[in-house]
Amino acid sequence: QKPPYSYVALITMAIRASPEQRLPLSGIYAYIAGRFPFYRGPCRRWQNSVRHNLSLNPCFRRLPPPHGRAGDWALDPAFQDMFPGGNYLRRRRRRRRPSASPPPPSGIPPGPAAPRPPPLPEMPPICAAPWPPPPCA
Repeated sequence: QKPPYSYVALITMAIRASPEQRLPLSGIYAYIAGRFPFYRGPCRRWQNSVRHNLSLNPCFRRLPPPHGRAGDWALDPAFQDMFPGGNYLRRRRRRRRPSASPPPPSGIPPGPAAPRPPPLPEMPPICAAPWPPPPCA
């Protein structure tokens, strides 16, 4: 069963578990696979998600490579308190109650709603490959 943690949480756990608070990409993979059996199988798609999160999430910083190695990853100091109390579990999203539309700005009388655009025509499939891709065996 997949752990209840986001990739950001998994990466943060790995980096914080390191004595130097920095890890190469391979160390992040090793930590995640070593701690969570779900990630030990032959399917390696999760590694792409880890790379994606490291590259695009501002809470991670790539450090200069020491001794010609690939650069290590660390937490940006501005995000050190991202998981208060070490709580890495995913937060449940709060459902918003449907509310009436906000009142118009003062002095402007409410007008008719804008007409909806017509539905888009049905498009032929681009390729015959199944989507989403089948899960790893």
